[in-house]
Amino acid sequence: MKKYYTLILAAITILIPFNLFSQFSGKIYITSNCASGGFDYYFFDQQTVISVCSGCEARPYVQYGHYTIKGPDVIIKMEEEWWGEGAGKIIGASNVNHYERYVARYSITQETFSVPINWFNTQSTESCEEISSHSYTIADPHVFLRNDLIGKYPDCSTRLLTDDDLVGKSKQELRLMRNEIFARYGYIFTSDDLKNYFQKHAGYLEFSRDVEAFLSDTEKFNIAKIKEYENR
Repeated sequence: MKKYYTLILAAITILIPFNLFSQFSGKIYITSNCASGGFDYYFFDQQTVISVCSGCEARPYVQYGHYTIKGPDVIIKMEEEWWGEGAGKIIGASNVNHYERYVARYSITQETFSVPINWFNTQSTESCEEISSHSYTIADPHVFLRNDLIGKYPDCSTRLLTDDDLVGKSKQELRLMRNEIFARYGYIFTSDDLKNYFQKHAGYLEFSRDVEAFLSDTEKFNIAKIKEYENR
């Protein structure tokens, strides 16, 4: 009987935190409405959080981390970050500089801060900040780094390709598949045919001559696999 009650208590201990954290999944803590911009924090399952900066000189600027509950506060800890570092000429300036191109960067970070838990309960912050909802289902920072290009081969950025996906494809088609991955991050093509091809696609926006730091592990695997078929 004692063992039975111990198991019940253990189950309750697990269930309570789960229910507590589940209320945050699908919520956004928005600060970009304040003054000249700021970060918007997207909450997901598994206590994950992604932040996206609006109005930053770095374009884009995306962070990934986790959150936990401590007393009356939600503690957010960012652990990784990706950003576009300005390069070339400044082509516009308002509150921040705008550059003709950017270089993709990645680094480990340690940034921790807290947000009152009651803001999420009341959906109100009584300031320029805001609590709202989002429809993203996966805490993937690369989703926020890519542009709106869908292309002909969207699976190349979302799942590992198999031999069945590539066998029978021409070298030209394989080349387009591979470069479409880079195009989703705004790669500036030097080959005229690729440049003209992607400039005709909605959502493509020239951004950088170096997007390597933005590629996901899935995309890196697929690029290497496609190259194998191109070289056959």
